[in-house]
Amino acid sequence: LLKRVLAAKPAFAPANELLARVAATKGDDLTGALAHLESALALEPQNTRYLLRKGEILRRLARFSESTAIVERVRSMPVDAVTLR
Repeated sequence: LLKRVLAAKPAFAPANELLARVAATKGDDLTGALAHLESALALEPQNTRYLLRKGEILRRLARFSESTAIVERVRSMPVDAVTLR
């Protein structure tokens, strides 16, 4: 269903994020999950939920310095910009 949504509306960030979450939860396609998050973040680059999920997946891929950089980026954002929608 989500893939059909993206086929009809590729600029729908929530569908990309949800596909990333499903792939990450199953654990069988972390690289694909990361690609979906990159698509979501291209549309909503300041979305802290997407950023933190990307950091989590990077950590699971043992890409620790990139993961840490994302967490630090979120930590440095103004409090009013940090929303976990």
